[in-house]
Amino acid sequence: FGYPCTSLALRSGFLIAAYGNGSVVVYNMRSRVKTIEIAAHSRSINALDMHPTHDVFATAAEDGFVQLWGINLAIGEVTHMFSAPIKDNLLCGVAFSGEEYKALAAAGFDNLACTIFTQ
Repeated sequence: FGYPCTSLALRSGFLIAAYGNGSVVVYNMRSRVKTIEIAAHSRSINALDMHPTHDVFATAAEDGFVQLWGINLAIGEVTHMFSAPIKDNLLCGVAFSGEEYKALAAAGFDNLACTIFTQ
């Protein structure tokens, strides 16, 4: 691909990979074919988390944004659901909390506090 892979998630036979160029690529593990590619961020993605029960994933990147994405693997489609900047923070982690995807936490490098987004 030409850029380092920085984070991975698996769901129903698909591999979701985040890259250093800000792209997210979805691969079909059975056929080993790239099925989706999106320009998710303007800089390197440092973290990706797939919700354990819902077809959504979150990304956090060096561009200072946390983003929430819906994914429909059956039709090969990703939709953008939410985006928020976190000012003056090099984002290095993102995680869902709870059964619903109504709470999302983001962590920054060398920062004692986490940012929590809720619906």
